[in-house]
Amino acid sequence: AAGRLDGGVSAVDAVIAESDAADAHFVKAILLRLRGDGQGSHRSLERALVVSPDHLRSRIELVSQAIDAGDHDRAGVLLSAQSGADDARIEFLKAKLDARRGKLAEARTRIAAGRLR
Repeated sequence: AAGRLDGGVSAVDAVIAESDAADAHFVKAILLRLRGDGQGSHRSLERALVVSPDHLRSRIELVSQAIDAGDHDRAGVLLSAQSGADDARIEFLKAKLDARRGKLAEARTRIAAGRLR
């Protein structure tokens, strides 16, 4: 499996060399995470947001990583920077962040408001 992941990363690197597309950086990040390279994955997600600041999948992954690492301030910044995303995943992460910050009432309110579909 490691060889396939390495081959996948190489293939995505070739795409990035041609187009520097946010989707390609996102795919690379997932492949690197599966390979056990958390730092490389993080760098690829950050690059995806530089290329396309509204790249939702990269932002969601970065927010998840920040919440899981206990970096609630970073997660909040990333969530607030997402412009106009009416997405259940973003609302879920906002509720999760509220809960991790000990704001259980806010998390429940967010969920009860039906914004999580």
